[in-house]
Amino acid sequence: MSTTCEVPFEPLSLDGSNYSSWSAHVLNVLRTMGPFFEQIVEESILPNDFDNLFKLSNEEMKCLINNRHVVNLLFKNMDRELSDLIHEDDKLKETRFDAIIFGSSLKLFVKKMMTMKIKKKKRSH
Repeated sequence: MSTTCEVPFEPLSLDGSNYSSWSAHVLNVLRTMGPFFEQIVEESILPNDFDNLFKLSNEEMKCLINNRHVVNLLFKNMDRELSDLIHEDDKLKETRFDAIIFGSSLKLFVKKMMTMKIKKKKRSH
């Protein structure tokens, strides 16, 4: 008899050192949620005019909500300090509404953090 075993997952670290495994895990979670959710990180699904929620069709509202689920998933699976930094960063603050833009910006942000870490290491030696 087989039992399922949940593998513990480490949130995205502040220095971004586990970005590769973290992003693979997030993508797998999105795949299990359904192909529509995986699509959200590949292309923007947001309606053009989502500032006025009353103008959105039911389908557009569904896209907006699903996009929000993906952004929340990304935040839920990252280090608290990293999340706080993102909330404070003006450029990233603007991208949090569109999962595809946020995901790309997050990748660049993590790359920047890792570069800073490498430069610090070199200076300390």
